[in-house]
Amino acid sequence: MTLVRLADVNVRIPIYDSHALRLVRLPAFGRAKVGTQAISHSGAVLIIHALNSLNMELHEGDRVCLIGHNGAGKTTLLRVLAGIYPASTGKVEVVGKVFALLGNSTMMNPAPPGYETIRLVVSLYHWPQSWMA
Repeated sequence: MTLVRLADVNVRIPIYDSHALRLVRLPAFGRAKVGTQAISHSGAVLIIHALNSLNMELHEGDRVCLIGHNGAGKTTLLRVLAGIYPASTGKVEVVGKVFALLGNSTMMNPAPPGYETIRLVVSLYHWPQSWMA
């Protein structure tokens, strides 16, 4: 059985301002907007609130499409599900295998459609074809 469950997940990404350590002040990040609605400023650290209070439950056979503008958090969500980014708060539960296909151009061939690309990755990692059912 495969299951993905997110309960009140928040992801905060700190961006450290290297200019704060210099003797001569240069223009810094300031109050930049990076597609997200909330950015905190704490001294020399900008904190991007990438995902806020996300709740989601997916079961085996579910299909999901992520749509959003640049900086909306689509890739951040996928990285949280794959275990690349930890959740700052909340609970992430993944039962089964999760594999992130996040644009690794050395492995991806842009010619075949997505389903064929997934078949290629499954065969490269010697996973059983029944995994794709």
